Amino acid sequence: MLSSALLKLPRSKDVHLHPTSASFLSAHTAWREDLRAAISLFCDAKDDAGGWLELEIDVEGIDRAIIEEEAERWESTLIRFARIMLGEEEVVLDTVDAEGDGDWKLALGVWGLWVNASLKRDRYTDEGWADGGIR
Repeated sequence: MLSSALLKLPRSKDVHLHPTSASFLSAHTAWREDLRAAISLFCDAKDDAGGWLELEIDVEGIDRAIIEEEAERWESTLIRFARIMLGEEEVVLDTVDAEGDGDWKLALGVWGLWVNASLKRDRYTDEGWADGGIR
């Protein structure tokens, strides 16, 4: 589901599909709404307690607890990625802090892709964010 959504993510450089900023932003909003609906549909059919990954638990030579722990780790990672794709600000900021060592350029790129697709280059300088920071 997430990989399919990524393939459909509107790209601002596709000017033949989105000749104006408004049409790009409209397509991006529709894309996010479709993703939210797909995730909601997937989650409605699942138990809130997790365990959503269907794994072959009885693998010879591998302890069941190790497989379940790995499934939980993957599930947590996929949920975090889905939340980033949905533009959840705190998840984006926490992830950039944890994984990107607070690199403001990485934060800006991630923010512009997932949170605020209308972000313009003139809003930042080589010294940092023009408005004093993302937070």
